[in-house]
Amino acid sequence: MQIKKLLSKNELKQQGQRVEFVLLSAFIITSTLLIIFSTSGGLIWTSDSFQYWAASRSFSNDGTFIAYDGGTYIFWPPLFPIILSLFNNYETYYLLQLFAFAGSAVLIYYFFRELSQQKVVSLTALAIYLASVFPYLMSTFLWTENIFTLLCYASLLCYLLSKRMKRKWLFFIASLFLASLMCLQRNAGIFMLMGISIHEFLLFFKERSYFKELVHKGLLIIVAVLPNIFWNYQSIQLQSAEQEMVSRSYAVDFFTNFVELSERLWGVFLPTHPIVSPYLYAAVFAFLIVILCFNKRIRLAHTLVLTYILLLCLMPLVNPESMDRLIAPVTPIIFFICCSIIFNNIDRKKAVIRYVITGAVLLSFGYNIIRTSQNIMRWHERSEHHATDTKIFF
Repeated sequence: MQIKKLLSKNELKQQGQRVEFVLLSAFIITSTLLIIFSTSGGLIWTSDSFQYWAASRSFSNDGTFIAYDGGTYIFWPPLFPIILSLFNNYETYYLLQLFAFAGSAVLIYYFFRELSQQKVVSLTALAIYLASVFPYLMSTFLWTENIFTLLCYASLLCYLLSKRMKRKWLFFIASLFLASLMCLQRNAGIFMLMGISIHEFLLFFKERSYFKELVHKGLLIIVAVLPNIFWNYQSIQLQSAEQEMVSRSYAVDFFTNFVELSERLWGVFLPTHPIVSPYLYAAVFAFLIVILCFNKRIRLAHTLVLTYILLLCLMPLVNPESMDRLIAPVTPIIFFICCSIIFNNIDRKKAVIRYVITGAVLLSFGYNIIRTSQNIMRWHERSEHHATDTKIFF
């Protein structure tokens, strides 16, 4: 009888794994096909794209980084031009763009699985993320975000594996190596590393015997971020006298950035309306942030999102048109947090509450599908006819 029960459990487990694999494959294949459709005429270029490509050609020719206008490439980290330099033309790079998207989707899912034992939470969060506009925004343009997202979630997954695997230091060092590459892809990688650092400090305050390990990890994190610091220091030294006059004031635009960020985050779940003051969105998200800050359980997802939002808002005034692009890499974690809260003890909730929750999820899911479809159609049209038509700002 016990053998039959064990066989039955194993069969159910295998069946669950098959369903999980089928759903994950379906999500990724469908979304990849959507990207292929939106970029049917090629990846779309913006002003930044021309800078990346110009730097990649100069690096390929003589190992230097030259911007599109012939000046020094100083406003972006060097990894993306180095990657582009491996390709003779951007059409061949396109395959790497698709691989980076599919790979990041897989890594995001297994990052979720490490955070939650509930497959339904991970699958739902991934489904909503892939239904949202953000993965397609990052993958339709010749931008750094796609590979940045791949490196980011590879690093975060290795970090979580270091918490439960026997060879924890091997996984932790692998995590920091990937994080170092992430910081060389985009400066925003430092936001993620800062989130990991804060999480480690919170673990230390919970368990004081953690001090020795904390010191070792802290030193390794510093080593991981050093290449980015060295690059940015060198870039500052290379600035021309005219560029040195450009002021970059940090923190003074915190409130303006937060209001814009809040409105964009609201638009992730439900449409915004011109009649509604953006300060209302800011008040709602400020309240939600306070709730997360006072959560007694130490959660990596919360720490990463809160740190990312704080540091992003401390930056010099962010162009509203760039805000979606800047928050895109962290949106999977935001969706995961929301799904975790929604599905927490859902079986114990009253039927009416379950129906309301289901309706809210379906409403948000449907809204994201409509919003994404409209954007994909616009990008498809632009890719077919005006893929490289843009104004160069630098």
